[in-house]
Parts: sequence; structure tokens; C-alpha cells
Amino acid sequence: MRLSMFVAVLLTLGIGTGGCQSTMASRVVEQSQSGSSIELRVGQELQVKLRYTAGTGYVWEASDNDGQVLQQVGTPRNVPDDPGVIGGTGTQVDTFRAAGTGTVELKMVYRRPWETDVAPAKTFQVSVSVK
Repeated sequence: MRLSMFVAVLLTLGIGTGGCQSTMASRVVEQSQSGSSIELRVGQELQVKLRYTAGTGYVWEASDNDGQVLQQVGTPRNVPDDPGVIGGTGTQVDTFRAAGTGTVELKMVYRRPWETDVAPAKTFQVSVSVK
């Protein structure tokens, strides 16, 4: 009797706390989704995957992001299509975390960092609403 009561209590506690855990999956956006709108929850991560060509000097950079709504996490990660090819293409992955509620236009520019007075070769933009 005591054992079955103990098991019942453990199961009740396990079920009761299981629903409280938050499993917020990362959202992923790609270049083809430029101009779209997405919604995140505070604490949720957003991965931005944009195409690049190695060896050109061009990199994707976040532009005009004050960090109040979205904060960049770490440094961008480059995933080459074929690691053995010099100057090949790949995908740059930037990760952002929803830091606070609000709406922000996340703008990424593809440019050479030393060319500050030249328009970017490409731009990517999504409207991010954090609840």
C-alpha cells in the first residue's frame, strides 16, 4: 500500500512539473524569407542562414540592432558546401536570442567590412515580434 501510494505521488509530481518545462525550439529563417515577419517568445533563439562565397571578403553583418529586443549570440558560423574547395560557397549562420518584448526589423547586410562608404552588395531583412 505504501509503495503504491509513493509511486502515485511520484507520478503526480512528474506529470505536474513536466508541463512547466519550456521547450522553445529555435526558429530558422533563410535568404528566401527576406521581407517576412516572424514571432518569437522571450528567450527563444532565431537562426539566420544566409549564403556566402568564401575568399571574396564579403561577410553578412547585423545592421542597426540595438540589442534591446534581439541579442546576437556568439559569432557567426560558416558552413561550407564543400570544405575541400577554396573560395567555395556556403551558409553563414548567425544566432540571435529574443531578449525582450517588442518588434524590431532585423537587417543583415552583405558587405566588405573595410568598405564603409559603399552600399552593401545584398541585404536581408525580417520583422521580428517578441511576445
